[in-house]
Amino acid sequence: MMNKSDYLLALIEEEALEIAHRASKAIRFGLMETQKGQPHTNAHRLEREINDLRAVLEMFHAEQPMFRITPDADQIRMHKNQVLAYMAYSRHCGTLEREK
Repeated sequence: MMNKSDYLLALIEEEALEIAHRASKAIRFGLMETQKGQPHTNAHRLEREINDLRAVLEMFHAEQPMFRITPDADQIRMHKNQVLAYMAYSRHCGTLEREK
């Protein structure tokens, strides 16, 4: 049987997967596309999924205070640099268009 922390961890996983799903839709159909039968664009739906994850992360932090959700500026900066380096490599490989 799960405890509350386990339950929230499962929700974190679920929300992360929903973000991935919505990002995939935005890649395939565009951020401004509105899926038939839906009132919101992919951009808006992606934003909502990100906020859903933030909500669950805050709940998890309340349950497990040692779990840090405060942004770490150094880690964020280092990851941005890593992403930029891999983008440059993708351009070199011909899989990402050149910047204009």
